Amino acid sequence: MLRLFPSLILLLLLALDLPAQSVVSLSAPRIAVAPFAYPGDSDYGVFIADRLGAELMRRSYSEALGRRRFVLVEPDTLRAELVRLVVSVKDRVQADALERLRRRTRADFVLTGTVESAGIRTIRARFVDLSTGRIIWSSEIHDDPAWTWTKANKNVGDIPAEEIVSRLGFSKADISPPPPDIEDLPTEIMIQPIFTTEWAYLAADCRIAIRQGMTRDAVFSLVPGEIKGRDNQQLVRIGAQDRERAMETTIADAILCGSIAVTGEAGTIHNLGLSLRLVDVESGHIIWNYATSGRKVWRWDKLSDILATMAGQQLEAIALFAASNAETMVSELVEQAVDGTSWCVLGEAYLSRGLVDKAEESFEQALTFDDAGARAQNGLGRIFIRRPEFFAKAIDHFKNAIDLDADFLEPYSNLARAYLERDMTDGVRFAKQAIKKDPTYSLPYRILGEYHARGEEDQKAASFLKTYIKFEPEDIETAVLLGRSLLRLKNYRQIDGLILPLYQAKPDAVDLIPILAIKDIKLRAFSSALDHFEMYLLRVTDRERKWFDDVRTVLPGNLAPVYASLEENERRVFRERFWREKDPDLTTELNERLLEHYGRVWFARRNFGDFAYPWDQRGAVYIRYGEPDYRSQSGRVPALTSSKVQQIKEQMYADLYNVPPQGELVGPVFPIRSSRGITLAQREEFANETSGVGPGDSRSISLMNPQARAENESYAPVTLFGDYSIVPWESWVYTEIGRGLVFDFTKEAGGSGFQFAPIPDMPPSIMRSTARMSEYAPKLAFQRTVDEIPDDFIEAEFAPIESLRHDVRDFRADPFRTRIDVSYEFPRSAVRTRESADGPVAIVSRSIALADSSFTRVFRRSDRVRLRPDEDGDIIDVIRADLEPGLYHLTLRIHDIGGGRLTAIEEDIEVEAYPDGELGLSDLFLATSINDYEGAIRFRRGRWEVIPRPGRTYTRKVVPFYYEIYGLTMNSFGQTNYRVTAGVRHKEGRRRRPAFLGEAKPEVTFTFDQTGDQDWERGQLELDLTEAKYGTNILTLSVMDLQTGKAVAKQVEFDYQEPE
Repeated sequence: MLRLFPSLILLLLLALDLPAQSVVSLSAPRIAVAPFAYPGDSDYGVFIADRLGAELMRRSYSEALGRRRFVLVEPDTLRAELVRLVVSVKDRVQADALERLRRRTRADFVLTGTVESAGIRTIRARFVDLSTGRIIWSSEIHDDPAWTWTKANKNVGDIPAEEIVSRLGFSKADISPPPPDIEDLPTEIMIQPIFTTEWAYLAADCRIAIRQGMTRDAVFSLVPGEIKGRDNQQLVRIGAQDRERAMETTIADAILCGSIAVTGEAGTIHNLGLSLRLVDVESGHIIWNYATSGRKVWRWDKLSDILATMAGQQLEAIALFAASNAETMVSELVEQAVDGTSWCVLGEAYLSRGLVDKAEESFEQALTFDDAGARAQNGLGRIFIRRPEFFAKAIDHFKNAIDLDADFLEPYSNLARAYLERDMTDGVRFAKQAIKKDPTYSLPYRILGEYHARGEEDQKAASFLKTYIKFEPEDIETAVLLGRSLLRLKNYRQIDGLILPLYQAKPDAVDLIPILAIKDIKLRAFSSALDHFEMYLLRVTDRERKWFDDVRTVLPGNLAPVYASLEENERRVFRERFWREKDPDLTTELNERLLEHYGRVWFARRNFGDFAYPWDQRGAVYIRYGEPDYRSQSGRVPALTSSKVQQIKEQMYADLYNVPPQGELVGPVFPIRSSRGITLAQREEFANETSGVGPGDSRSISLMNPQARAENESYAPVTLFGDYSIVPWESWVYTEIGRGLVFDFTKEAGGSGFQFAPIPDMPPSIMRSTARMSEYAPKLAFQRTVDEIPDDFIEAEFAPIESLRHDVRDFRADPFRTRIDVSYEFPRSAVRTRESADGPVAIVSRSIALADSSFTRVFRRSDRVRLRPDEDGDIIDVIRADLEPGLYHLTLRIHDIGGGRLTAIEEDIEVEAYPDGELGLSDLFLATSINDYEGAIRFRRGRWEVIPRPGRTYTRKVVPFYYEIYGLTMNSFGQTNYRVTAGVRHKEGRRRRPAFLGEAKPEVTFTFDQTGDQDWERGQLELDLTEAKYGTNILTLSVMDLQTGKAVAKQVEFDYQEPE
């Protein structure tokens, strides 16, 4: 944001043709500062614009505008040729270029320019009125990196930025603008990668330090993620479309972004500049901008210390911006600061608001008194622990606090946290000392619990976190951490005993609900899981809910763009159909696969979303394929590896490399960044056998140039005795997907979380071929797998009900519907029976579901029945359903309640139509027996009781069956007359008979004529199989209407077996 001084205001008035007295009525103009085009060093051109923006933000106040400010806005990235075109004109930008500027900046004015270098850099700056295209100000400024030493110790970018601001008519005496009101501050901030083309590792270190500091200060709430440009390139500016994507894909309302610039000679670094700005996502306004710099004065100055100092200065500036009203809020404490204790209270208040310098002053003042030395030392330790370069100093302050007051417990916890955050186990000792001194002091329990949870030592983590929650039941965030450990431990009883009571006591603790839901899924309490997830999704934001609803995370690659092109109503229909197709048990209203998806999405958001929004690539894999069968991480390798996992890794290694591995393959098999690819001896041994490059060639690394070192790192796999990795990594193996899948992830410098391990720019010399490397590259392997196996879901396994057989037959229900009978049977010995007054019974849960071909409608029926075996020891049952004719997907599930066995059968069936008035014949319903109806309602067919024979297997000499005839024609006397012919033919004999001989005569045949007084009839027959052959036979029944001469026939196969 910017206010202009009179000299520039007059230029603006002239450009706008407005009288001077109308100045105060002007709305705040929007000014965009675009990167300067500099082909020789694009980092410098971008940084100069950012540095200039920081100057304008800091000295942009003007009484002439009635205490109103110009607004700095974030433009789109301007093409270099457009910037050069602007600089090349003298008075006015041409119409086509002007339109492009307007479209790309969405501003009223733009300030930009070019840089040329011939030893000394020449900066040509232009200030353009975008309403007219007039260049209302231009200037030429000179800069030279050497001047950072010779001109009053200036740092990179200082000279041109200050010169431009001065020539624009601003004075260093400008009064800073008033701080923003608290309600105007953003609440959710996303940290974008810091722009650089050559110093990625420096930018990554700065970004990490900024994130850690802002997380520690808790001034703003940070959200993970980043916005990437085309082809995943870094963004120079967060343009309008980029901000739209941020609004769609993140919950951030502001984005912290910036750039870094470096100067030096002969590959060394002398001077660094870091500029950050805060961009409002919705409006594109730059609401904060600040620049810092650092330099190496002596050759032994550490680069890490310089970076830490620069990041610390930025953090304090951010804190001052966020805590703009902090001085007012603590003014009462300032008046009360009269002794050591009150000065410590003031210092802690400042520190809680991120005002580090004022906090340090307050604690130092407290040390001048005798009443609060330990507290002041602890406060100073809390200040210095924020600065990595002062870690040792912070430790000394904490220990001084303990020396002054051994019973003061807070410095013990601070020491524990300081050490454990750096994975230094000394922290455990200090935490346990605090617990020993006061077992009711809660903080060290949480510190130890968080430390063990971070290492996935869940048994230890749960032990400490349970104790902490007992003392601090209001800390829901830590309760969620405990719940995650209990889920990994599969300790569902303690979730019911600890997490459920917390949620019942605090129903607004929304984050606890998914833990209860996932526990229910694991215990197969699907109805309760659905209730919990529905409650959770109702209470989260729309932006969060969309990740649970978005099916693109499990779609095949070719369907994702199809889904994206649909309207919202079409997407809803698509999702409903998609999840019905995925439902592993259509017989219930609950969709177990959808519930599992909800659980996976929540897990990905919680575990893989710290540095990328909504998750990094681990989350993408996890949502599709669930928990891997093997997972190893940097510094944490499972003690045991299954033979199947090792076999998959060994096959991948053998395909990729031509040297044996150095021990067991515990980590990434795909080569990742390493301090050494192979040993020198291995290079010499295999130099003649490989296409790699030897130790004396251009691949040698220049240790004098940090950037050269970063660009020429070696790559290698990770083995038990050969882990030279220099990036954090994870390796996942799925043994049951395809032929086995291996996904290797790395956390690269400047990246967002763990991503698929990248293909090396320079492959290791032990690599067999680059073709093999492309085949196993994790990103490419994932894309191929998504096309072939888009997701994976493994149901809980049950022992099947042995020898269960089923059959499906259809009959007419009414003129527009068809009844199907799904019958099934199994031997009594296959299930557990109970004795009852009527003899042994089996208690069975039976379910059917029939989904139409589009999966838009599903018929379901489910109940629990008590079944008695027949005289042969078989248990037989039938389930009926009335449906519209068509194609259906049938699911039949039979669950033995007593024995816990379950069989699920799925098949596609065609339900036949029986039009009213047309001659028709039902399916032939093979039966065990057909007798007069005696009360078993499910077997009733008119006056008969037809007990089905689902297995279609007979050893007796007769085969009974039931059928129905429809659409018979009645004569003038109201009677029907039809002929029924039944026959049995051996299937094998039919197959061997030449076609030109026609149909063979059946071994068994039976014909009779029948009359009736209805247009449809029930019928049942028993065919004598005395003349039939053993094996598979075909039963054929044909019906001829003797009134019309029309005929219809049906067939069914059955097995006729010789009695034992």
